Amino acid sequence: MLNQRGKHEEAVVQFKRALDLGAGAYDLFALFADSHEKLENTAEAIEWSYKTLSVVPTLVDVRGRLAGLLVRQQRPYEALSLLQGYDSQLEARGQRPYFVAQRISIETVIDQGSTDRNGERMALRLPVYAGHFFAPVTLGTGKPKPFMVDTGASLTSLSEALLRESKAVYRVVDPRVQMTVADGRKVPAKGVMVESMKVGPFELKNVPAVVCADCVSLLGQASLSKFDMQSVRTQGVDFLLLAQRGAP
Repeated sequence: MLNQRGKHEEAVVQFKRALDLGAGAYDLFALFADSHEKLENTAEAIEWSYKTLSVVPTLVDVRGRLAGLLVRQQRPYEALSLLQGYDSQLEARGQRPYFVAQRISIETVIDQGSTDRNGERMALRLPVYAGHFFAPVTLGTGKPKPFMVDTGASLTSLSEALLRESKAVYRVVDPRVQMTVADGRKVPAKGVMVESMKVGPFELKNVPAVVCADCVSLLGQASLSKFDMQSVRTQGVDFLLLAQRGAP
């Protein structure tokens, strides 16, 4: 009631008391995050929004507000990962992505350099969704696309359509490669060397990749080896940290 009446300082006190007594529910977490946001306690609002999503990952209102908070904290790529992971799973089930407009807005922020992204200069933080981590990957002149982090894949893979649309500079290094796709089929593919590719804010040069008509977007070991990776669990929330090796 205090939250709904805009009495957020009083609401925060009561939320803390409830939590100290062992209360726990997604709506309690969500409203606690909302009161913190209204009081401009951005770090606390982010923390409790993530905790809300760890209980109910499908809350699109919480996910969208959290992405906005992350952009405010100069973490636009983490915000993109948060939304892209959700949308990619919808598309995998044949459904329309939900956050198209908000993703365009965040991409515009990145393109315009509206933030200096100090928060992501040292490490890119990727939140888990549906048991996977999704990294925003930029090829050529394209927009950041979600690539699922796959430590079991030796190479990065992507579809012919994505490579073509990105207008990325590449050269074919092996015109005949056999690729096993998600449903177990073996399909013809080709090995390429992509001149430049960005994972979040980090640029990689001469990236080996496999391309085929039905290839899904995977970030494999050849690209991941350029990063120091760390899995962290913060009060029930799982993240993957990517810090580029040799970065200043």
